[in-house]
Amino acid sequence: MKWLVLPPHRDVTLVPEVPEGWHLLDLARDFVRRVFSAESMEAEALVRESSPPSPQAMRELLLLRVAQGLRDRGPIPELRALGAVLTAISGPPHGVHLRLDDVELESGTTERSGDVQRVAGLPASYSDDVADVLARFEEAECVRLWLERDLQLPAAVTLAQACPAHVALEVAGPFAWAHRKVLARMPAFRRAAFPEHVPPLRWRVVPLDGAPGADDVLWVPDGLGLEVIAPYPWGDEQDWAYLETPPAGDAEPEARRSAGWLGACFLKDVRAFTGGARWAGHVSLGSLLAADVLVESGCQTVVVGFCLIENGRVMDIDRRFIPVEQLVQGHQRLKAAGVRVVAEWWVGAPGVDEESLDVTLAAMEGACFFDQLAGVRPFHASVERIARVRDLGRWWGQPGDPPADRDLSRSRPIEKPGTIPGARLPSVLTSLASRLLSRSPLIPGRVAAAFMLAPAAPLLGDDTAHAAAATPAPVRATNTANGTATPAAQSSHEVAATPAPERATNTTHGAATPAAQTSHEVAAPVVPAPEKEPANEAAALIRLDADCAVVRLPASLDGAPKPTWYAANLRTGVVLAMDARLAPVLSRLTAPTTASAALGVVPEAQRAKLVETLVTKSILERTHG
Repeated sequence: MKWLVLPPHRDVTLVPEVPEGWHLLDLARDFVRRVFSAESMEAEALVRESSPPSPQAMRELLLLRVAQGLRDRGPIPELRALGAVLTAISGPPHGVHLRLDDVELESGTTERSGDVQRVAGLPASYSDDVADVLARFEEAECVRLWLERDLQLPAAVTLAQACPAHVALEVAGPFAWAHRKVLARMPAFRRAAFPEHVPPLRWRVVPLDGAPGADDVLWVPDGLGLEVIAPYPWGDEQDWAYLETPPAGDAEPEARRSAGWLGACFLKDVRAFTGGARWAGHVSLGSLLAADVLVESGCQTVVVGFCLIENGRVMDIDRRFIPVEQLVQGHQRLKAAGVRVVAEWWVGAPGVDEESLDVTLAAMEGACFFDQLAGVRPFHASVERIARVRDLGRWWGQPGDPPADRDLSRSRPIEKPGTIPGARLPSVLTSLASRLLSRSPLIPGRVAAAFMLAPAAPLLGDDTAHAAAATPAPVRATNTANGTATPAAQSSHEVAATPAPERATNTTHGAATPAAQTSHEVAAPVVPAPEKEPANEAAALIRLDADCAVVRLPASLDGAPKPTWYAANLRTGVVLAMDARLAPVLSRLTAPTTASAALGVVPEAQRAKLVETLVTKSILERTHG
């Protein structure tokens, strides 16, 4: 039997189409489904409740209890809950700390093979899952480890080391192809073969609790570099003066596809890849100009990236400039056909300074070319993309060399005047994400289901929108140029998944520092006499924010042995210590209710102010039903 093995950690909202002759062992998805089960979550919570209270144990317990509250509130809150669970169960002493869409090593980076080899010997939250499948390797003809990204490296090393010597071992996948020379020198992979001409896997978006089916949407990963083009859309010639030659090599489309790169594709090429199936995924920004082709090809959702909006033009991630007006027209045609456009803002591109970010932010107030801004991410010139650029001079410029000790570097530095310094980029991302969060929610992470399910951005002032926190916790700003990240957060798009009691200070990097003081506690006023419900209040309903839960911990977040109620929002990172009389009422407020009915113990004179405070802090949300 030949096993195709998908090690943890990866985008578990995707399931591959298994090549003929192979059998799938999806350790990553099986592990996540196990730890996200109701039984496992409760067991993990009880372990921490029965342990001596400590700040780490209470923070993890908070995440687990809040995740339990969000698990059945819809697909987006469920993804936030999954990210919280992964964070909670993978803290120290584990060697690999998990997020929804990322990993962080206890020490070092996945860009150093030595760090990966060392961390693979430490305990991991998925160690038991890996051990359970090793027995299947004994009778195997071949074991092929599939590496989509560096996130899977620590688990892949463990699996390779445990694979019996008499069983053929292969390592394949986009990351393996790009870094095979270095991987082949690692002790764990020295005997492994790195087969060439292995077609890339095709992926389907499948609910975490579902089984794959023929009707599931096909997903196009960003690594395939898809650019959808229309034949001569503006006359006898392709008048693409503002669009440089697509950054693909000179190989024919079929050869590029077999090498894991789609590049520029006409309608027939897209259909050849998808097999005529409905599809979604990453395309170049210029693909919006071929809106009719996208619609005809069966596209459902596209994800595009941009770096700058200025002077009526948008700069994409390959430094090509496209008129905003034409992108808006393409977006309108897609919207009319039911195709959604989700955008990612790449921050830190060569030559794009901080002032340009403000210009871009202001430009987004006008006509827009997307339905939802997924979030911000650090710009990186990946080694795979650089290898396919025809003219580096017309691109961002000549890439430099990575640090000498980073033998698995995923990107190359590009020096240009005006570029935001790498040391400053995390704080810039934090600030920018907070400003964006005040406008509309960001998605939980860079996973396919989150892109597809991202809600349309609400209008400012819409009282049914989720209100952002006054002091939102910062995003995890992974710097792919140096492999470091601010810890304790969920993803490169998401605010902190390890929330701490809200403070006005020390929220620049990572999650807000847990506060020993809880003077910010929301108190319930004394019980008043029954009052008549105001007419205007009857029209406004309130409920718990969709990403918030109110839970009781056996100790405070600083480890003090005092039972404490907390309200925590996994979207904004806000945590508030709650009055013990008010908290149980709020914890049950999942259905729209009038303020007077929900908060009848609060005097009318104080009720409106309390509701406003809780809405501002993203604990409650207003709704009309």
